[in-house]
Amino acid sequence: MNIIIIGGLGYDYIKPEKWLPSNLNNHYYFVVKAHHYTEFQKHLSKRSDIKLVKINDWYNSNQIEQFLLNFSQTQKIDRLVSLREEEVIRMAQAREFFNIPGLRPASALLFRDKHEMKKLMRRNGVKVAKDSKINSFFEALEFIKKTNSEYPYVLKPIDGAGSRDTFIIKKLSDLENLDHKYFQRAIIETFVSGDVYHIDALYTQGQLRYISAAKYIHTPLAFQQGKSTASMFLQSNSLESQEMVSFGKKICMLMPLPQNCIIHLETFKNSNGIYFNEIAVRFGGGKILDTIDREFHFNLLGEYLKAECGASFEYKGALKWQKPRGFLLVTPQKGKLSYMPKQIPGNDIDLYEVYAKVGNEYNGGQNSVQALASVELHADNNESLKQRIIDLENWFLKSVKYKNNL
Repeated sequence: MNIIIIGGLGYDYIKPEKWLPSNLNNHYYFVVKAHHYTEFQKHLSKRSDIKLVKINDWYNSNQIEQFLLNFSQTQKIDRLVSLREEEVIRMAQAREFFNIPGLRPASALLFRDKHEMKKLMRRNGVKVAKDSKINSFFEALEFIKKTNSEYPYVLKPIDGAGSRDTFIIKKLSDLENLDHKYFQRAIIETFVSGDVYHIDALYTQGQLRYISAAKYIHTPLAFQQGKSTASMFLQSNSLESQEMVSFGKKICMLMPLPQNCIIHLETFKNSNGIYFNEIAVRFGGGKILDTIDREFHFNLLGEYLKAECGASFEYKGALKWQKPRGFLLVTPQKGKLSYMPKQIPGNDIDLYEVYAKVGNEYNGGQNSVQALASVELHADNNESLKQRIIDLENWFLKSVKYKNNL
């Protein structure tokens, strides 16, 4: 088969020489951003079946489409795989044009358009926030009036990711002070309080292979108040986990899943029950992939790619969480970074990675996955893990130093 993979990710995320099967007589065309090309080239010297394709202008040009069109004029495209949320609809349109199996535009829209996915859930009796698709300030204001001005509200891009450009509207002046651009192709919804969870799943050959529930320590928007994004995976035998996993399976049954896919689902839970927030056909951000891999030696992205290439599912272990694990993404504060700790005290740390450079200027977190550093850690139970993550966050707030605060 001729398999084209639209990468867009760096080598930190994807290991094509490890995950693309070499024994299936496939020919792989791995499409990468120009600044990732040399990095991948170093690792693929022994794989003659993998050809790198460099795209100089990933976001603004039609270079990916031009490559697909030129390729199709001489060879058949058997599979077209995309790895990032931003390319979901774009590649679904290409599959439809070239008649390639996989996710098509009508189905892809339900994984990108937050208004449409909520409509689907509402029709099927799933609890969701009240919402409206908007394109102007006045459409947002009209929705607020229709819902009796029950502040707060949430305004966000209709196809956003990573909580970018997402705002809590606590009063009318919050709405008035937003730039005009934030009302374009947006959604406004009533605020749902409660705990926030993410459910991550893998389907291959149409079968559920893995599913887990994890709980955010803070809401995904907490970075706007200078708090760090943090999450802990729940033990599979806990009632909390079982309830979320059951809900996740129900949601997946309502969605037009392709045969092979990774699912990332977010939910709220309060005294009224579990609410659907949003679903994406991609892997979760932050350290979700890494934490799962550390526990099971099982990489969701790697297994997904193997399935797309025609390999059978061969993992034999029990994919059940026995030990609580979690991660912390250290959100930047404001100022010029002058000191970043090189080590963390404690024997419960699985991995500490520093991304920030001393001397860099920061103006707080800009999205939920921007981080000075990340920490993966474990504990004996969920409560002690949660407290340890909170203690670590406070330790970083005291230990990381800034100059010339903005």
